[in-house]
Amino acid sequence: MAKFRSINESKLSDGVKSALNAFNIGYSKVNEGDYLGAIEWYTKAIEIAGGESYYGAFNNRGIAKTSIMDYEGAIKDFMVFIKVFQNTNIQKEDDFNIGDTFANIGYSYFQLGKFNESFKYYEKTLAINPNDKDALNMIEEIIKNKNKEMDKLIKLYSDESYYPYFNYAIKNLQKWRIRYSKNEYPKKVLNNTLYKLYTVNFMWDSLINFYSLNKAPLVSDYASARELVSDFFLKYKIEKTLPILDKLIEKKTKVAGFDVKGYITKSENAIIYQNNEFVEELEFTFIYYYIANECLFRWFALRIIKKTKIEALGDVTGKRTAILNNGEVINGDSINSYEKALDILGAFGVNTLININYKKFPSFY
Repeated sequence: MAKFRSINESKLSDGVKSALNAFNIGYSKVNEGDYLGAIEWYTKAIEIAGGESYYGAFNNRGIAKTSIMDYEGAIKDFMVFIKVFQNTNIQKEDDFNIGDTFANIGYSYFQLGKFNESFKYYEKTLAINPNDKDALNMIEEIIKNKNKEMDKLIKLYSDESYYPYFNYAIKNLQKWRIRYSKNEYPKKVLNNTLYKLYTVNFMWDSLINFYSLNKAPLVSDYASARELVSDFFLKYKIEKTLPILDKLIEKKTKVAGFDVKGYITKSENAIIYQNNEFVEELEFTFIYYYIANECLFRWFALRIIKKTKIEALGDVTGKRTAILNNGEVINGDSINSYEKALDILGAFGVNTLININYKKFPSFY
């Protein structure tokens, strides 16, 4: 797909002609497969010519950079080439070459995993040459990869999506084990579990209103909706939860069916009696609610973009129905409160995911 440019000396000004030798050496280095050498000589040609006036060297240097996987550097060079191209009198037969450069930018963005940007530049290629088979094939690849990325974002039950969040929770616990003393750690673990529970409880009604009252912002894609949920969480955490967290814990304020009083007692007894079983239970509980809330945030995001309750839960967990211990058959339509949501997410696989992957830490005391 990438096409190196040769130089027509008749198109160059007298000042630029002195750079032709360096350019040609760079061109020969490419033919030898010495891309680092080519980059060096193209750079010399640019410096001799005085910068952007030697636009062909930027194009060729960009292609050479893609060959050594310096995609960000390549994009910068291609952008310079395009800027000069669009402001220079160039023969009409060169119109297809700018399409090649758009394709080179699209390829570089694709390799960086920036699929939206890649798609945009391949569309520019096709606007110039609608029959460019390489560009058409890359458009298909971009769509496939964007779908895979969405799967990773949405499907908590897939390993690629689940493990980063599970590992993040584990790393937090590892960090706190080092940071806090034996008289602090159990309470810190519980407090971090509670602050998230209280925050999500505070924001529940507002998020539900996004779709029940049809007040959702005009976002149509999952990534934007998920970012919106994160913004809500941060807002409520700062404005509602943190200023009164100590009072909520002191009063043992109930939240989403969580046994606040019982877990406060366990955290206190863990310290008093140096009870490792209580510590392990507090750690497991933190991990469980961390994953359950992440699952819920994804469910919220899908609801914002108008997925039904059942569809959203199915997308996140891979299941449409589940059976509780009492024999009740449930699905996404059963979610009508934060407490019920946590119960359902547990039944829909959060328990199983954690039990499969969880390994208890070494004894804390």
